Amino acid sequence: MPRMRKLDLEEYWSKDWLLSTPAFPAIMSRDRYMLILRLLHFSDNSAPTDSDRLKKIRLVVDSGETTDIEEQGYELGKSGDIVGTLIKPYLEKGHTLFVDNWYSSPALFLWLHNKVTNACGIVRKNRKHMPKMEKLKKGNIQFMCSDILLALKWCNRREVWMLSTCHDSRMLESSKVDYKTGKKIFKPNCVLDNNKRMGAVDKKDMILSSIESVRKTVKWYKKFFFHVVDMSVFNSHMLHCVSNNKKIPMAKCHISLIREMVERFAGPKGRGGGRKSEEDVPLHLSGRHFAKLVTSDACKSILPCKSCLVCKNKKKRRETRHMCDFMKYNELYNTVQKQLKLPKIMRAGGTHGNL
Repeated sequence: MPRMRKLDLEEYWSKDWLLSTPAFPAIMSRDRYMLILRLLHFSDNSAPTDSDRLKKIRLVVDSGETTDIEEQGYELGKSGDIVGTLIKPYLEKGHTLFVDNWYSSPALFLWLHNKVTNACGIVRKNRKHMPKMEKLKKGNIQFMCSDILLALKWCNRREVWMLSTCHDSRMLESSKVDYKTGKKIFKPNCVLDNNKRMGAVDKKDMILSSIESVRKTVKWYKKFFFHVVDMSVFNSHMLHCVSNNKKIPMAKCHISLIREMVERFAGPKGRGGGRKSEEDVPLHLSGRHFAKLVTSDACKSILPCKSCLVCKNKKKRRETRHMCDFMKYNELYNTVQKQLKLPKIMRAGGTHGNL
């Protein structure tokens, strides 16, 4: 679906010649897909309700019993625990960590400062312990700071909230120019540094937007799950490039992954339901058969054998010493037919395969 973006889910199964895409109905029916999507669920509703805001998606967030994320304490939360686990080998070495707004928080930055590690990043204004600030006009800033932490709000085209333990509130000249006045644009020091260091993350977001499987939905935890799927695809692409020591386009890896999954797990679905026609079923799998050796009466030779009917249909020359003893079955059927008043067999090999 991300490779063939349409405005509505129903359109993937549309029969309109302008919208139709035969791959989707060939793999899965519309009703089955809608049912699976509606029933997609990751938690036990009968379990006691607690204060965990991620309860609906907790099973996915924790990676089951094999998770290697260590709890750091200090009220860091799940996002802080992830940062603490990943950066553990680099703590107490004077590094500076740049993170996006899902991880940034005053508690995490103070914890990192105690581990001799600086931190900087965009932060959400509703994070716990974030200060309240006034509404600003474009180009203005407001900040509050302690001996360790700087919280800054800058209004450009939109409001930007920053946290840092290694910057001050100075405004520095950027490389951009105001197209109306022709003057250089000034930005906070921490914003310029963050934009410079977060290029890889922004590129990741740009790439993910082109293959994003997240769609509008009432259930927020489903959007979270699909985002995790997208991140997993992106990470697998990066690992594939590293392991092969070769830069492979994300689009190429993505379509190869889709193709392999479809071929392995969702072979082409037949049109409509019901039983398969006799033409679709191999001859050796249809009907009732009683195998016996080919007799000399059937074939006058020292080693009696006959051509295989199945291989013959496949334009192969194969001979076999076994044959179907249909006459034995015919006699058995006629005996039962008299007792149950079944219809007579009109011709050999006719209706016996459908009994």
